[in-house]
Amino acid sequence: MTILDTDDGLESLRTFVTDGEANIPNIYNDPVNIPTIGLGYALVTNSGTTQNPIWVLRGSINQDFQAAGIFDANLGEGLSDADLVVLNQTVVNLNQGAGDDNANLIAQHNWDINTGFNADSSNDLFDAVIVGYESILVNRLESQANLADGVGQTLFDGQPDDTQIALLDLVYNAPTLIGPGLSTALSQDRILDVWFEIRFRSNAPDEDGFRSNGIDNRREEVATKLDLSGVTEAQLATYLADEPRRAVMQAYLDSIRTSNGTIPTDLGTLDELVAAVEVDRAADVEAAIPDPDPDPDPDPDPDPDPDPDPDPDPD
Repeated sequence: MTILDTDDGLESLRTFVTDGEANIPNIYNDPVNIPTIGLGYALVTNSGTTQNPIWVLRGSINQDFQAAGIFDANLGEGLSDADLVVLNQTVVNLNQGAGDDNANLIAQHNWDINTGFNADSSNDLFDAVIVGYESILVNRLESQANLADGVGQTLFDGQPDDTQIALLDLVYNAPTLIGPGLSTALSQDRILDVWFEIRFRSNAPDEDGFRSNGIDNRREEVATKLDLSGVTEAQLATYLADEPRRAVMQAYLDSIRTSNGTIPTDLGTLDELVAAVEVDRAADVEAAIPDPDPDPDPDPDPDPDPDPDPDPDPD
């Protein structure tokens, strides 16, 4: 059983994704020039790798919108020809290294798909597609960690709710983020290495060696979402004190830049980052402690009548 099997779990995941993606009820150009709509639903996806992307038009757009009730399947509704022309051009731009041209292209087109699309549509679309991402996640875990069929599902099912949310957020953002390092670490119950992979190895540098501040902020949120309640204070201290690891972490922080190419003013130091992780772990441990004496009846009758009168007003 996973968080997607309950309404509360689905809502928790949707809320977390919304906090990171925003919920924009129209097509927009995302920070890496991908045409996107609603709650981070990418209309163009990467069929290659992070290092060698091959951009393609998402093949399930019409089916996904029909499943969400946005397009009427009975009427054969789908993307208009005009919208398809522009979307295909964004694909060409991305594959030719001209993704920056997508901003004006997307902004200037009068999108038919935006008609009637609202925040509720965005939530419905997310709910309709996210179940499929659990299957993508499981398949990535198995392929990247060389696990037998079925083991990936068991592995995912056994994770705490917050860790499931973090993993689903990653795969929803980009399936390639579930790579061999993360998958192997999770399969070997090395949760701190999972944290490290998300926090420091999921934000690829650009051609100049710099990394996105916006993506870094989101990776920090996702890494923080991981449940570290099974890690002791001593284990965390030893892990974060490792000098080669600290050198990688520091080099990563030194490479973060804003969209304007400047060093973020709110970028903390390595010591501040370490201190924040220690606080997060302590909070996870506290949250995992069960209530020792839950009250099944918070407001019982303190003094029930031991001898009620069955006929208070007899004739």
